[in-house]
Amino acid sequence: MEVRTAATMGMQDIALSTIRVEGVNVRAYFDEEALQQLAKSMQQHGLLQPIIVAPEPNEAGTWRLIAGERRLRAAKQLGWSTIPARVLPLPPEQWKAVMMSENTLREDLTLGEELEGYTILREELGNTEAVADLLGVSRAYLHPLLRIWRHPRAREAIADGTIQSKAIARVVSLLVDNEGNERVPGLLDQAIAFCADKHPSKARLKAYVDGLLHPLSQEVPPPRPRAQKTVSSFVVHEEQRLNKIAKDVIPELSPHDRNELRKIYQAVLAYIDDVNPGLQQSESTPNRKGM
Repeated sequence: MEVRTAATMGMQDIALSTIRVEGVNVRAYFDEEALQQLAKSMQQHGLLQPIIVAPEPNEAGTWRLIAGERRLRAAKQLGWSTIPARVLPLPPEQWKAVMMSENTLREDLTLGEELEGYTILREELGNTEAVADLLGVSRAYLHPLLRIWRHPRAREAIADGTIQSKAIARVVSLLVDNEGNERVPGLLDQAIAFCADKHPSKARLKAYVDGLLHPLSQEVPPPRPRAQKTVSSFVVHEEQRLNKIAKDVIPELSPHDRNELRKIYQAVLAYIDDVNPGLQQSESTPNRKGM
């Protein structure tokens, strides 16, 4: 793709009536209130950033909009007859890619619009590497975002705001393979439900997803024969409680929290050993391995 420089871009005022807006715009929705505010700003201060157009081939004096549809709409609302534009002398086969690169780099796109833009760019350019080069990001950064956007349920969660950021989307993408299918059926819904309920940080979600993909054993070993005929109700209660923690709570903890929990239980066990020197782990004592 041609690199744009000052020499390849010319600035001129162009009649609005000669600009076509057909093509690719990843923006699915134009907020009318925001558009009114933009028009008011343009009326007071002028157009601070020109639109970008390319000349239509075989149609002298006609232009194809590459970037700046909101600015063009606002100019029409204000009744402008012309608008400042940078002219990009590109052939039509490059229009789509440039349109997408201009639009996907805008900060006011929704997450869904941005990921849809990446997907269209990939289809246009043929591979992820070309898109990454065009946008100035790494393939490792871009690939998980393209992967998660392929799954319909993930797209719904992004559209309704359950998955709110690219960081969260990249973590959830661990549950989806390169074809956009779930690695393990049912886990994606669990992760999306966790996002909706907990609004987790990236680190907390990563720990949760790791737990889904690599769960601790959920099997409770059969009780061994007790040496004593009776056990206090306190010990029985604590054993039941710890078994429940090992099954339901620990899998959701981050590695850091698991390590802190291990320190706590080690301190408790050390205290028991101090109170009863030489005491061996009894049959009624909860197994320490899970801690």
